[in-house]
Amino acid sequence: MVTIRTIEPNAAPEKIPFCETETGRRMLNLFTYCQDAPELGLITGKPGVGKSTAARHYVRSAPGRYLVTASPATSALVPCLQRIAEAIGAHTKLSGAGALAAAITTALEAEPQSPMLIVDEAHHLSDDSIEELRILFDTVPMGMVLVAGRQLRDRLDGNPKQWSQLTSRLSVGLEVDGPLPADVDAICSHHGIDDRDARTTLRRAAHHPGALRTVTKLIGVAAKLAGTAPIVAAHVKDAAHARGLTY
Repeated sequence: MVTIRTIEPNAAPEKIPFCETETGRRMLNLFTYCQDAPELGLITGKPGVGKSTAARHYVRSAPGRYLVTASPATSALVPCLQRIAEAIGAHTKLSGAGALAAAITTALEAEPQSPMLIVDEAHHLSDDSIEELRILFDTVPMGMVLVAGRQLRDRLDGNPKQWSQLTSRLSVGLEVDGPLPADVDAICSHHGIDDRDARTTLRRAAHHPGALRTVTKLIGVAAKLAGTAPIVAAHVKDAAHARGLTY
């Protein structure tokens, strides 16, 4: 049994470069297609499967790609447009949805190549905000992907007449029901975890709330417990115990 040491606040795991999982690769391919086509796409799924991580990586990989994260505070039309204007560098000292929408359109039309807008946590958006995004997509030759929890897909499917103008424009979609075993294996390889029992334990952890996010956090704690030694199952189990979890 590995002895659990106290992990000091300044001993947090270092930032790890992006790990491309199988699910992440599918998301990146969808982003690429939507920008190149350009088309409108939708990614929905459970929390912790890497949706936000893939979106951030895609946007950071090249210019002309923008990420906006919706929230309860920005669900209404004007706050939503303000957030988009900030992300793309448009004039934000404007009042009113009409002026903001015009500034956003002008800024995006000035892009030398087809721009890409990813709206994460899109399930928080109001009906008016979603409709304005649809109009923006119609107005500007651009790629756009809404990334959201499953509740957005349920919302669209629950009222097909209301959302027909949006759903008829959706070219590609991806529903992520949960992490794949290959996703966990990719993360383990990324962190140099070869121990078979450790990988098995982490695969089990991936099926609990938090999914791949929980896996990554467990690996971070396990790495501190292991020190310079390779991470084995005992480290992972003790990391889970330290977080009040049992696998």
